[in-house]
Amino acid sequence: MKKIFAFTILSFFVFAGGHCAWALDAGYKKMFKEANTLYAQSKYDAALEKYQKLSLMEATPEAYFNLGNAYIKTKKLGLAIASYETAKMLAPRDLDIRKNLRFAKSLVQSKLAQPTDWYLKDVEKVSSFFSLLEVEIVGLGLAALTLLWMILLLALGRRPFRGWVFRSLITLILIAGAVWGMKYYFYFGQTRGVVIRPDAEVRYGPSKDEKVVFRLPEGLRVRLLEDREGWERVQMSNKDNGWISKDDVQIIKIA
Repeated sequence: MKKIFAFTILSFFVFAGGHCAWALDAGYKKMFKEANTLYAQSKYDAALEKYQKLSLMEATPEAYFNLGNAYIKTKKLGLAIASYETAKMLAPRDLDIRKNLRFAKSLVQSKLAQPTDWYLKDVEKVSSFFSLLEVEIVGLGLAALTLLWMILLLALGRRPFRGWVFRSLITLILIAGAVWGMKYYFYFGQTRGVVIRPDAEVRYGPSKDEKVVFRLPEGLRVRLLEDREGWERVQMSNKDNGWISKDDVQIIKIA
């Protein structure tokens, strides 16, 4: 009797969960279509509001890509770049996302040279070609393949830790692990943001009373080191840093 009751409860939650997911998917598609219609009608502010809600409902590259497009149309360059950067994290090889991101960055009026170590730039460029989930799937697939190969060799009475196949699989697993580590660091090991106000003031300390050190152009990507009551300490790739108002920077993250 207890087993039947437990099975009934479990079935209810599975059904309820599936129904909620279906309802969310249906509601998402409906709002997405409405937002696209508003955008096509040049009602960009109304479309923007819906795209913002969509990005909070479910983090998809389509939502953030269209959100970036709407920000471009409403002349909010920094927020557009932040949206495209998030979309790129979700779909790193999407050509439209990369193209629009390059276009948005080209619109930054004030250019600020940021020297950086060449190897860090190359590492980020390579690792950004794959999403974190894709690297995880490849790594797990290689691990499973290695395990199956070892089981096969054991079944044939051979030593599983020898041979070029085993060494190749282990090498690929190590490479996948290294790429995953880089991706994880770029995703979660550091917090990045985009300046969303033209000539944003960067100060010595987290206060309006502190002296302005320098100003940053809208659309510039920065690293966020710490936050303190309405302020973010930002660092550029040339290691210059200071405090900027939270209202002047948008954190790049997947909602």
